[in-house]
Parts: sequence; structure tokens; C-alpha cells
Amino acid sequence: MSDSDKICVIDVGSSSIRVSVIDSNFNFVKIYATAFLPTTDADGVVEFEPTELRTKVLELCNNAIIDYGVPKGIGISNQRASAIVWNRSTGDPVFKGISWQGLRTVGECLALQNENFRLAPNVSASKFAYVLNQNPVLRDEDLCVGTIDSYVVYCLSHENNSKTGTHITDASNVALSGLVYTNPFEWNSDLLKKLDIPRHMLPVVTDSVGELAVASNLKGSPPILAILGDQQASLIGQSCVVAGDTKATFGTGSMLDQVIESKPSIYGQSSNGTIPVVAWATNGKLTWGLEAVMLSAGSNIQWLKDNLKLISTVEDANSVTCDYSQSSDVYFVPGLSGIGTPNWDFGATGAFFGLSLATDKNKIIVAVLDGIANMAADMRDAMIKDSKLLIETLKVDGKMVQNKVFCQLLANACEIPIEVSGVAEATTLGVAYLVYLQLGYLKSFSDIQSLYKPSQIIEPNGHSTREKWAEAKKRALKWIPELSEISF
Repeated sequence: MSDSDKICVIDVGSSSIRVSVIDSNFNFVKIYATAFLPTTDADGVVEFEPTELRTKVLELCNNAIIDYGVPKGIGISNQRASAIVWNRSTGDPVFKGISWQGLRTVGECLALQNENFRLAPNVSASKFAYVLNQNPVLRDEDLCVGTIDSYVVYCLSHENNSKTGTHITDASNVALSGLVYTNPFEWNSDLLKKLDIPRHMLPVVTDSVGELAVASNLKGSPPILAILGDQQASLIGQSCVVAGDTKATFGTGSMLDQVIESKPSIYGQSSNGTIPVVAWATNGKLTWGLEAVMLSAGSNIQWLKDNLKLISTVEDANSVTCDYSQSSDVYFVPGLSGIGTPNWDFGATGAFFGLSLATDKNKIIVAVLDGIANMAADMRDAMIKDSKLLIETLKVDGKMVQNKVFCQLLANACEIPIEVSGVAEATTLGVAYLVYLQLGYLKSFSDIQSLYKPSQIIEPNGHSTREKWAEAKKRALKWIPELSEISF
């Protein structure tokens, strides 16, 4: 196979940057990776260095090109809703990047509710405004505002001797910016005016796949052919391309996403706690999805290691034993950061129920895994209520699915088969599919569907703990009433 058959996919996550070289048989030839950790100097403040992001992306891409030649195309996947503001001529940031995890604009978002603007602090809109508010002269300068994908494209396309790079973003990222309502290709003028974000600073909204830009800052100037938010990329990576297809990613938190049949009837959070998203955009046509959110999933395992010292490594949780034929006597509510879908209760708490002198370390770890599984079942139930589409099987990926006990508990809680992704990097694979679709190696999304190969299918095999667990969760809700009253 020639070098020209290979592509590169850039994946900027919440803790790492990866550049994967992938061939037209969808083999991962090599992955170049480096840490990209945010800083948390104060409550609600989660930041990162955009210059570090630029340097590391270019370095990894250049290393890939040195080893494997100029790629036939480039794709980008990214953590969504993080915010960067930079100088249009130089590409240099004017402030630190603000992570999607940052909550410093909670007060501003609550104040906006009094003026009928509902804006969550984790989306990028209020973060852009925050940066511009740091210096009154910034709004008079020639700046760009954008999410991670926007800045990566800009850095790839901005040569040192040029005045500007390409400033774009795709519809899947824009739909989670808070700056659009029912049409992701149209910025909301009222909100821009309220936040005082100059329209000329915003990127051009594009399809998720196409001749989007040219990476002229790299050798050979390869084309940028696909951009997609990470959760939407995972959808495609697990071949979820038709209405009803559903996947869940279990990382630090968990996102459950489903492709739906048509445009949602509401913009923003539903009464069942799901959120409409653009799954992808092709030829100006939007494919919509719904998303449910678990605020803490794998972070509970990290907590067992770092805080409770019950395990030495997070991988130790993979070796627990569980008797699926018996009902559990210990229950855990994974509300360490509050509870997302379906309740969206920031005043909920993490809680154990059923502890006794007979409770040992193994039972506690299994209870934590089972609590995460039951929370995922709650998200599944909320999704069905909103989409009116059955979920007869659930495709899963993320680090937690390496735990066989967790996957079995998930199947038991959801009472449906669980299909484990055949690749660890489903997000990267999803973007690779789009790049090869644009290159003509794949003819349609149906070809993507035919490529699906789960590593295993896990059937339910034991008692459901849903009834008792639901009672435990009920007691954990509204533990801090003043926080429980907050809603975005």
C-alpha cells in the first residue's frame, strides 16, 4: 500500500492529544500520543494552554508525516465546548483556553435566566464572553473565537508568513456551543448581542465532511476532510448511522447518544433530561441525535483508588468477582458530581446503602460498578421516552468496557444485549470513516454500517437490581437543596 492511501486523524481529548495513522482497510498503523492535561487552580476553573495544543498537534502530525509520508487526508475529533480566543493574524491566544469542564460562568448563566436566556456553563458561549470581558479593548481587535476544532484547523492552515488561517467549525460542534438554537448554520443574533460577542469573530459553519480546509502548515499541504465532536464521532465509529442506533461511551463520565429520525421538537434539555445534538452534517443536511449525560462514571473508579485506597490501580477493578445469580445487598449511587440525565440534580450525592459488617472490598467495588450500570439504564430509559425509538441493543466503548463484570452488570441493568466495540479508539475510527467517505473509498453511510464488528456481545444473565437501586437513588437526590434548585 502506498503512503498516499493512508490518512491521519487528530483526536484532542480532555487529557491527551493523539494523531493516528490509518490505512484504507481501517487498520491503525501507528498512534502518536502525548499528554494534554488541564489545570485546576481554583473551584470551577479548568484551563489549558492553547500554545501547547498548537505545538503538540503540529509536532505529532509532522512525526507521522516523516514516518509515513503525506496523508491523503486529515480528520479531526475533539472535546466539545471548550473555548479559545486568538489573534487572527498570528494565531496566538489572548487568554488561556477554557475547558468544557470549567464552571466559572455559573453565576453569569443563572443571571441570564432572568432575561429568558437559558445557557449552561459547560458550553462555550459564556466562556467566549468571559475571555472578551477580561480586557475592554479585546472586542476592538481582530480576533477569532472558536472551539478546539476551530483552533486546530486554524493552526494547521495558518503559515508563519501568512496573515490568516482558515476559521471554520462543523455543525456537530456548533450545536453544543449555546450560540445557536434550531438551526446550527445560523448564529443566534439576540444571544450574540446580549453576550457582546462580535459576529465577525465567529467561525464559518461547515458540513462535518467535505473539502473543508487545507493543512498548508504541514508538508505536502494535505486536505482537511472531516471534523466531528468526539461523542458524535464515536457514534459513527460504532456504525450507529440509522435512526435508533445507540451507543454509550464510558470514560471519566458517560455519554449515551442515539441517532433519531428527524429534527427534535425542542432546543435544550428535555423534561426527561436528554439534549438534542447534531450527529453530523453532509451536503448541508443535518442528521440529528439525542444525548444523555452521566456526570461521573470512570471517575468513581478513580475515587476508589485515590480517595478510598481500595485498589492500587484503576485496572484492579477489572479483577473483581460477582455472583450474578444472587441479588445484591450493597448499592451505590454514583452521584459524586451530582446526577445528570434524567434528574439533572447538582445537589444529589454519592451514597452507599446496605453496608454491614459482612461487607468487604469486593462487594463495594461491585456495588460501584452496578451503580454506574444502573445510571446508564436510567439514561437509556430517558432516551426511549424522548425519541420514541426502541433500544434493543447497546453498543459501548471507552476504558470502562475493559471490565467484564461491569459489562455484564450493564447488560443485566438494561436487560438488553451489550455489544462491546471492536476497537478502543471508536472516536478516531468514526472520523476515519468520514475521511474515507470523502475520498471515495466508502460510497455511503451504509458501507459504514456494514463494517461493524463488535469484539463481543454480552447477554443479560442474572438478577436485575433496578428496583432496590432506584430506591437508593431516590434517597440520594436533593441532598443539598440549594444546589438541587439550580437548573440550566
